[in-house]
Parts: sequence; C-alpha cells; structure tokens
Amino acid sequence: MKNETLSRALLYLAIIVVGVIVVWGFLLVGSPSFNRKLSADRNRIDDLGQISFVVELYFGQQKKLPDNLIDLDKVGYGYGRARRLEDPTSKKPYDFKVKDLYSYELCAEFELASKEAELEKRRYNYYGGSSRTYWEHEKGHHCFLFEIPVAKINP
Repeated sequence: MKNETLSRALLYLAIIVVGVIVVWGFLLVGSPSFNRKLSADRNRIDDLGQISFVVELYFGQQKKLPDNLIDLDKVGYGYGRARRLEDPTSKKPYDFKVKDLYSYELCAEFELASKEAELEKRRYNYYGGSSRTYWEHEKGHHCFLFEIPVAKINP
C-alpha cells in the first residue's frame, strides 16, 4: 500500500514539475504562435527594406520610379534582388504607391505591433540597427514612406 501511495505521489510530482517547466518555457521564449507572428513580421520588414533598395536601383537606371513592383522585374531588379514582392504568409503582393516624383510608400499587413514585439522580446533588438525606430508600426496595415536620396536624383 505504501509503495502504491509513494508511486502516485511521485507521478503527481512529476506531472507538476513538467507542467511548471512547460509554462516557464513559454514565458521565457514565448508561445509558438507569437514566435511565428514575430518571424513573419521580421520577414516583412526585411522584404520591404530589400524592395526599397531595388526601387533605388531602378530609379538610378530609369530616372523615374516604377509604376508598380512588377516593373522591377522587367529590368532585372525584381525577384533576383528582392527576395519577395509579396507577403510571406498571405502571398498577397505588398502595396506600392508612388507619392510624387521622388517618394513612394511600401505597405504591409503586420500581425504584431512593433512595440508589443519589442516588449516581449527584450533580450534582443526587434529589427536591429540604428534604423529601428523607422520600422515601428502598429498591428495591421501600415505604410512606410521612402524618398529617393538626392545623390540618386542629381548624380
């Protein structure tokens, strides 16, 4: 009888210890769902940064902004340079809007607000680098304004 009671007590203790470890793990690294959203948003920021670089290359060659992102591919600057011209999760193209001769917006749908992600991931910089504040965004649809550098306009 004592062995059976001791065995049950050890089983319950083991279940409690495993439960505590699992909860602690989620608190330490975040839930799988949160980390998937964080990773997807980081990919979106990387994509938009690469697309803006390719738009500048296009402007340097064509002396104008492209009408749309597909135009980047027509002159060899599309998919080869910019990893993706579409959202990694929804597969919808990123929004590209020409504002005037030298400025444009790139837009994406974010799953997390950047401040929420930064708060949850204090151990490292959400976007990295000194441009971190430029990439701040709310959850949902957000557009970033880009301007062609003066050096590219008047070389």
